[in-house]
Amino acid sequence: MSCRLLWMLCILAVGIPVVSAQTVLPKGNELAIRADGEGSAVEVEITAGLKGDRQHRGMSQARWGIAWSDNAGNTDSLVIQWGNTDFGMENDRRFLRVKSGDVTEEFAELHPGQETLYVSVSLDSREVVWCVAQDRVMGRGRRLLAAAPEIESLKVFTSARDLQIERLEAKRIADFAVDGMTPFKTVADIVVEEDITQSPAGVWRYFDRDNDPAWSRPGGKYTLGIVRDEGEKDAWTIVYLGGAVTNSDRWSPGMRKGSLKGSGFLRDFNLEWIDAMYGVLGEDDECSAALSDDGQILTLRFPLDKATLRFSRQP
Repeated sequence: MSCRLLWMLCILAVGIPVVSAQTVLPKGNELAIRADGEGSAVEVEITAGLKGDRQHRGMSQARWGIAWSDNAGNTDSLVIQWGNTDFGMENDRRFLRVKSGDVTEEFAELHPGQETLYVSVSLDSREVVWCVAQDRVMGRGRRLLAAAPEIESLKVFTSARDLQIERLEAKRIADFAVDGMTPFKTVADIVVEEDITQSPAGVWRYFDRDNDPAWSRPGGKYTLGIVRDEGEKDAWTIVYLGGAVTNSDRWSPGMRKGSLKGSGFLRDFNLEWIDAMYGVLGEDDECSAALSDDGQILTLRFPLDKATLRFSRQP
């Protein structure tokens, strides 16, 4: 996950996708964030700190954060606020309170008196993932969302103190649950081509594996569908049909799991693979796939991760 955010004119404003120069968001104001790129999810990063936020016992009156609305009409936010257990006493402790929706967490200060924080927020149709750091991570969190966020509604806000923004960036990214959904959601949707010794199209079920656990672990015992891409020669889409264990709540039947493209060699393919955590492995990772001579076994090879997965064709 990453986060990059913003810039302002002075009062409410038009979002700017990348801000490198320092700028100040006056207290009581908010700034719209415009995320460039393609995709139904967004990543936002901001490095910022409150100006003149003096310590005292309890919570500061000054707060800042990132807010948005969802497509059900609800408002949501990530709110950041400093506090001190007993300011001025020998054992006082300054801490940072982060409120994500209705979930509140507190983290010990890393550097006394340093207001500037790096904050990242990632939003997709299902969850918000956030991280707060100074020169190293202070805390992170993850929360499921009741409804998908409206990316266009994102904004940075501050109350009681001006917010000194050092860097802000926002970009759209793929939301695999939305952008990666295909119409092939059941075994019945998968078309098996006549010559199974030449084509990987069909339904495949996990058969076995050969991997080094120190390098990688399978995300589940997958059932996959492979369908030919109509618009491209010697190309197929791999579709997830079931069997996820790792991150299983994030996978639904019909989601794209990768692709195969002919390599120029018989029954040998270049492989792109979307792993359990939505990481994309492909050509740079030397991934490949091979179909057995009789078309009954499909082998997926991940040499840099020291892993091989085999799938058996289903009738």
